[in-house]
This record gives sequence, structure tokens and C-alpha cells, in this order.
Amino acid sequence: MRWEHVVRSFDGRAILGWRMAAAGYTAVWATENTREAIWDAMARRETYATTGPRMAVHFFGGWNFKPEDAFAREPRWIGYDKGVPMGADLEARPDGAEAPGFVVAALRDPISGNLDRIQIVKGWVDAGGQTREEVFDVVWSDSRQPARTASSPRWATPWTSTTRHGPIPSARRN
Repeated sequence: MRWEHVVRSFDGRAILGWRMAAAGYTAVWATENTREAIWDAMARRETYATTGPRMAVHFFGGWNFKPEDAFAREPRWIGYDKGVPMGADLEARPDGAEAPGFVVAALRDPISGNLDRIQIVKGWVDAGGQTREEVFDVVWSDSRQPARTASSPRWATPWTSTTRHGPIPSARRN
């Protein structure tokens, strides 16, 4: 689609292609700023995008995380040592493991507001072929807690290893 082309018109109004675009930010966690390193990171699927502030996000899944891992000085190194980064394939479930754990680290945009919360959105296709989605509030800023109402999303308490979905040691706040 060309930016200057009319995408849609109605009632004598025309909407140009550039008006349909949302500002966004796409990030690739590359080891260095070279073409090869960027391509390698894309092949590993270490990418994310946001349409809001320019925050930095790391997300890891694994079978051996402990709650104290969320408080490490460099949680991403714990993530690489004990799990796989966002977008990668999680290894098969080890014997005796119930559910994978996750480590999330996020830094706010230095020229924007504070982060309000960290959420994990789980998406899957059920046995009937229907797409499903569940939102988990992992941690909220300050000492706030989500409201427990019928309209609020299901939430998991941070630092808990007894939730149905396994440990969520992802409560580092920046």
C-alpha cells in the first residue's frame, strides 16, 4: 500500500494510507549492531514490538527458575542460563515438572511515564480449533493490586509457586 493512495473513501472524505499507520517500535535483541548479529537475533526470534512507549522488555521461559531469580542484578543472564528467550522453543517438559516458569524484566522509556503493570498474554488454539486468550497480571506498579471483579482479567500473584500455571518469578520492578 502506498502512503499517498486513498485507502477508503466515504461521504466525500478520503482516508490516505499514511493515516492508517500506527506509530510503533520493533526491537531485536542482537549481541551487537551489525547486520549479521541482527539477522542472527531474528533467526532466534528474540524480538518484540510495542505501539506505546519505547520500553525495553526481556521475557524468558524455562523449567528451573526460582523466585529469587527475579531479583538478580541482571535477570536476562539468569534467563539465558536457565531458560529460553521470548520467541524460542521451550525444551520438552522434564520428568516431574508441572508447568514452566517465566522471568520478565522491563525498563521504562526514560522520557515517558512509569510502567503501570506487566501482563502475560497466553494464546492457544483449543481442541475445537478455536483461538483462545488469557491475560495474566504479573505485577503492578508500587503496591497496587488488581481489582477482583467479574470484568477484571484473571491474575496471578507475583512470587508465587503455587498457581495453576506454575511459578511466575517475574516481579522485578524498574
